[in-house]
Amino acid sequence: MSACGCESTAYYGPNLHEACPGANFIVFMSLVDAVVRSLCDVSQVCERVTPRTVPELEYDFIVIGTGAGGATAAGRLAEEARWKILVLEAGPETPVGMNLPVMNHPFDSGQDIHWGITSDFNKPSIVDWGYKTEPESVACQGFPDKRCSYFRPKVVGGSTTITGSYLRGLPRDYDEWEAMGNKGWGYKDVLPFFKRSENNTEMEKRNLDPAFHGTNGPLTIESYGWEPPIHQDFLDVAKSQGYAVSVDLNDATKGTGFSRMQGNVRHGVRQSAAAAFLHPHRDNPNLHLMVNSTVTKLTFEDHDQVSGVEFTYQGQTHRVKATKEVILAAGPINTPHLLMVSGVGPKEELEKVGIKVIHELEGVGKNLTDHVSLGLIYDMIALGLHFNGMNINNVNRYKNGREGVFSAPGMRPITARVNSSQTDASDPDLLFMFLGFIPKCGRTGSPQEFFDPEHPDDPNDFRISPTVINPKSRGHVSLNSSNPLDKPLVTGNYLTVEHDQKLLLEGIRMVNKYVLTSDVFKAKYGLALKKGIYGDCDQKHEHDSDEYWICAMKHETLIAQHLTSSCRMGPSSDKFAVVNQQLQVHGLKNLRIADESVFPKTISSDPWATTMMIGERAAEFVKEKHGN
Repeated sequence: MSACGCESTAYYGPNLHEACPGANFIVFMSLVDAVVRSLCDVSQVCERVTPRTVPELEYDFIVIGTGAGGATAAGRLAEEARWKILVLEAGPETPVGMNLPVMNHPFDSGQDIHWGITSDFNKPSIVDWGYKTEPESVACQGFPDKRCSYFRPKVVGGSTTITGSYLRGLPRDYDEWEAMGNKGWGYKDVLPFFKRSENNTEMEKRNLDPAFHGTNGPLTIESYGWEPPIHQDFLDVAKSQGYAVSVDLNDATKGTGFSRMQGNVRHGVRQSAAAAFLHPHRDNPNLHLMVNSTVTKLTFEDHDQVSGVEFTYQGQTHRVKATKEVILAAGPINTPHLLMVSGVGPKEELEKVGIKVIHELEGVGKNLTDHVSLGLIYDMIALGLHFNGMNINNVNRYKNGREGVFSAPGMRPITARVNSSQTDASDPDLLFMFLGFIPKCGRTGSPQEFFDPEHPDDPNDFRISPTVINPKSRGHVSLNSSNPLDKPLVTGNYLTVEHDQKLLLEGIRMVNKYVLTSDVFKAKYGLALKKGIYGDCDQKHEHDSDEYWICAMKHETLIAQHLTSSCRMGPSSDKFAVVNQQLQVHGLKNLRIADESVFPKTISSDPWATTMMIGERAAEFVKEKHGN
């Protein structure tokens, strides 16, 4: 990439056509991929940390994972020139295509890359862990083997490579954490660490309150370069129906209602946690990154002191020592799994697969929590024929100005945080998540190519997903075998508590009322609820009855991919707590966890911004202990 002013022989795959389901996409999507790779600011070829192929024998710190928590913690620790840090990522470097904001779910092995409802369930992918739940008793009944599917990015940057909006939890979320025995984790305590990460470029443009935003952090937060014309109507209709419309849901005084959100994007290019926190250390000799490196075990000096890690790279096993600490940030499935295969976890769980118990810790893998939802799809009949936005005109618009469809994740920046009848406006319990105006893989690149050539008469459509943000159902992560390379067993237990079904049902009715009773939506877009998409629910139940929607949510369950709390933080008196208030694993020395698995309970937003805050705090705790 000498054209970008640097030399790099790395291939940042996979190619965009590999995210598409057939050979007829190869020619045009390979052209799109070539164009994107030629754009230096998009490929980031001169910014990336060059991965190593051989580790040193010893480091001060080893960080496992490069997502919102791991990349943040590693980047902050690398600011200390006297410390040497090894960062281990199981997946490859970030594919260039994932830097396009429009690519919100590319290379997914479990869900359609655009709608995320049902697709080829077994399509392999090198950048997705490919996790599925065990057969569910209530949810996901319409999916193969009744198993819900997760998209857990296995790539440098983790889940921050597919984000759509920058949204924090409400102050009450963090105050509840503190009330659970986690002193120093209330909203007033965590706010400075949110601000520390943030470089918000639109303080004046959006009239944002500096009390709640930072402008000097490494993570750029700004508006996307394009939005569908229906966005303003979403806000106007919400206001006409009595909903609050907020300029900033991250403002503690304006945290409820409908809003047009900002994202982790910089001049039309997605900025992952790795881009924000690791790329600045490209030329820093004290930070070493290894990709395609799967950690298989934590090593111990004795029963209570972690001494390093064992990992595999290109078929070889490496053992590396951490003289100060190991920071585990592998995510809410892999973090508890790695602990258990290393001998840390519930005694019964370890012994059933023949793992020697090094440290018994009952809460490892327990309390897994996710937001649960149902996709409601609305046809926009008045807009006429539905053409695919993946065309040469939009390629050129993005190439020449980082504008247009490719510069935004469709409708995802529109977000609503609202309350049901079970609470009041100050205590929202539902999210409305919007998705639409996302192009599909293109065959020809023609602006006249139909969105679905096999069904050219299908109208434009979009999805709104009412989402339960305070579910009572809890799942768990358990062991399939003692082999660390075998996938763990994940039990979601979605919708197993009646509270979650009732609240989701009310959310469904709220969204349908919002959409279907609006004269604006009828006149401009001819909106109509798409029917016949929830299995045999139409045959079993009267349409729009409570029984119909209960059937629909059980058949086509939409899980929000907001997994948290499988190694929750809490005092030692909490039998299910895994880490203390400094994120140190209870009863072990030299081991911290810095990802969303430590959330004491889930929050009223997606977890990634809060996980970045966790990474900031983990680094701060380390610096306080080992000398700033």
